[in-house]
Amino acid sequence: MSIPPPQNQNPGYSHAPSDTQAISIENNYPATGAIYPPGQHPRVKSLLSLTLGSATVFALTQILGIFTPVQESGITLSASSDSGAFQTDPLLSGILGLVIGLALYALVYSLIKKGKKSGRITGIVFCILGTIGAFFGIFGLLFIEMPWELLSTIVYLAFFIVNIFWLMRAFHSDTKANLV
Repeated sequence: MSIPPPQNQNPGYSHAPSDTQAISIENNYPATGAIYPPGQHPRVKSLLSLTLGSATVFALTQILGIFTPVQESGITLSASSDSGAFQTDPLLSGILGLVIGLALYALVYSLIKKGKKSGRITGIVFCILGTIGAFFGIFGLLFIEMPWELLSTIVYLAFFIVNIFWLMRAFHSDTKANLV
């Protein structure tokens, strides 16, 4: 006499994972409690995207600064040659500032991409400084006449907003938890 196999109490339910669950488990990306490789969490990826966006808007602000002569009350601002102070070409100093700034963005991006907390901390420091600079840039446009005043205002405002979003993403608990 043989014992019959147990009958499934719930014919529509199976203990085997569905196709989508199996794919998620294979890739180590389950729906909840996910463990992501360094720099691969969705919040960290969005932080990387915001870093690239901020770098792009920073480059635009620098390029506008390089090619826009600043005037106040019809007088071009420049250091007087009588002071004996060290003077540089505005084009050269603008390009140097652009290169240094983009190098710092590349440093922050690469550290965050590797999943390092030091990239987040470094980025927070530079982002706060950039946000303050953008705020004063917007405020300064109220008092200084520039040929492309509207364009400059829009670019500075975009830089300010992107930096605020970057800071919000950097301080998010998921971002902090997924950087080592």
